[in-house]
Amino acid sequence: MLTARELYYSLESCYGCPDWWSDDPYRVMFQSVLVQNTAWTIVERVSGSIDPLTPGWVSSVSQAELEDAIKPCGMSGSKAATIKALTRWFEGFGFDVNAVWDIPDDVLRRDLMSVRGIGAETADVIMLYSFHRPVFVVDAYARRLLDRLGYRFESDREIKDFFETGLSHDAILLGRCHRLILDHCIAHCGKKAVCDGCPLAGMCRFGPRGSSSS
Repeated sequence: MLTARELYYSLESCYGCPDWWSDDPYRVMFQSVLVQNTAWTIVERVSGSIDPLTPGWVSSVSQAELEDAIKPCGMSGSKAATIKALTRWFEGFGFDVNAVWDIPDDVLRRDLMSVRGIGAETADVIMLYSFHRPVFVVDAYARRLLDRLGYRFESDREIKDFFETGLSHDAILLGRCHRLILDHCIAHCGKKAVCDGCPLAGMCRFGPRGSSSS
């Protein structure tokens, strides 16, 4: 069974070093809400059409205007409300990531999850990609890949511990690993496995069949 570090480098050797989500922490927050149950291509198109995409702009427009701007992403009412609430939360720190620096990870995560519409996965995305906290984002892609590789984790907490400990609590490595798993699952490990050319096929219990949808 591969360690977290071995899995990371196996994926990196195939897909290369992935780009960081964004160097703009607020863009990460905004997009992390939009991407819920929405294709990433739509999120990129919608967020790219908003200029400037800043917390000041979001604060200045009405909820109805924001809903109209993000309508292609679906669930525009609830997503606009969440973006508005998250922006108000960030405003409490002067829209300054450095002002969040001294907040312990567990407190920051709890504070983010207290914002309307922010669940555990979205909170972890913001912590990792906006604030560079060393947390691993457990999502459906990571769960599916690990299951197919034969790992038997009992909870998301165990998955987080596997990666966070195995990658030395390094935020950059954890972010890259998350993105590499996403790239791999899009290419090979979707709900229906595409095993031809898969760099992990020899380790995967579904590899020989290539027909499981679980």
